[in-house]
Amino acid sequence: MRTALFYDDESTGFPLFKEPSEDPRQPHIFQIAAELVDLDTRRTIASMNQLIKPAGWVIPPDVEALTGVSTERAAMFGHDAKDVLAMFFKMWSMATEFRVAHNEQFDARLVRIAILRHYQDNAFADQWKAGAAFCTCTAATPIVNLPPSEKMKAAGRNNPKQPKLSEAYEFFTGQPLRNAHDAGADVAACRLIYFALLDHLTKAAT
Repeated sequence: MRTALFYDDESTGFPLFKEPSEDPRQPHIFQIAAELVDLDTRRTIASMNQLIKPAGWVIPPDVEALTGVSTERAAMFGHDAKDVLAMFFKMWSMATEFRVAHNEQFDARLVRIAILRHYQDNAFADQWKAGAAFCTCTAATPIVNLPPSEKMKAAGRNNPKQPKLSEAYEFFTGQPLRNAHDAGADVAACRLIYFALLDHLTKAAT
């Protein structure tokens, strides 16, 4: 059986990419969702979707407005970060092939920050960083072929804009993505996009 881990996380802000992952100003993950998927049957074998209980930090109002998750909701229904991460890494250990996310580099950095914050384990953080990964955003960019943004054009870049998860989902399904920015909904959308990409590339090759 060939398996892959599809995952998504929601956080209190954007990673400070120019700062070390250990920097205490780095954002906190407050929701993680994942699906362990059989790549041959395309069936989900196991799944998780967990909130993390805040420990001295808050979810900013703009993030709450985007995700629908408040500090109070996370405190009421969330679990200890280490418990949630342990479940997530157990699922990752069962993936025989790779992990998959939309804008995977972004989500991977957030997980690396969490590893160093909660485990202080540089070796494991490096193992995570080096893990095999597939980014549906990167793979979908030339296929969705969105026009460059005004910012891109101002910088002299005329290549296609990377599609947001909702844009890629709508391109491949013809339907708007519902409940975007809920990690569970985003993982399901990422899984659909991944297999749609495979089907598109297979069809193009025949």
